[in-house]
Amino acid sequence: MTDPIKAQNWVQQRVQPYHSRTRITCITVGNEVFKYNDHQQWSNLLPAMQTVYNTLVDLGLDKQVKWPFLINAYPYFAYKDNPNEVPLDCVLFQPNQGTMDPFTNLKYDNMLYAQVDAVYSAIKAMGHTDIEVRVSETGWPFKGDENEVGATPENAGLYNGNLLKRIEQRQGTPAKPNVPIDIYVFALFNENLKPGPASERNYGLFYPDGTSVYSIGVQGYLPELIYSSARILILQSSDLGYGMLNLS
Repeated sequence: MTDPIKAQNWVQQRVQPYHSRTRITCITVGNEVFKYNDHQQWSNLLPAMQTVYNTLVDLGLDKQVKWPFLINAYPYFAYKDNPNEVPLDCVLFQPNQGTMDPFTNLKYDNMLYAQVDAVYSAIKAMGHTDIEVRVSETGWPFKGDENEVGATPENAGLYNGNLLKRIEQRQGTPAKPNVPIDIYVFALFNENLKPGPASERNYGLFYPDGTSVYSIGVQGYLPELIYSSARILILQSSDLGYGMLNLS
């Protein structure tokens, strides 16, 4: 994607033929790039993002396909790694006393919003105030290994169900109260062949046969949101076997 010709070919083949019939709002360039110690990928990330954006401009698609800053935010990992210090109610959007940020004096009643605003704060520190932050992945596993604390159907249902209610209310974060959160829930389906800890294979809202792992009211929400002209995107990757659900 750092090559302008290859980037243009990709957009022309994968985006341009479909955008008139499908509302494609953003393109993710790179995924978990910093997870691996590959400095070449690190150095190529920004040029690749710039090249894809320039291609959208050249093809006249930059107004339809927007360009937010996308982050993967998982309060689950913070709780799993330190369950004695991280309050479970705070990461599950349950009622709690909240935490005051000593630098901004903003109060947070959940960790996800704090993670999003931490990114906004970092972007502002670099001199930018016009970049929108969206959550390209968040979720909670319903099953995990013995050392994966908190990976239960009850917690997964609370996290995704309470998050869905916040989205329905079109909430913003404390730092951006007038900007409704835009979130992709990971994942629509379980990835039964994915390597790694057991939790990696058990983030799905549905089994591959389409039956619900647990109920968060998605089936009840979908018709209502569609008829109220809200945006609903269900992405299914045929090669990876997972999907993401976007409600905003």
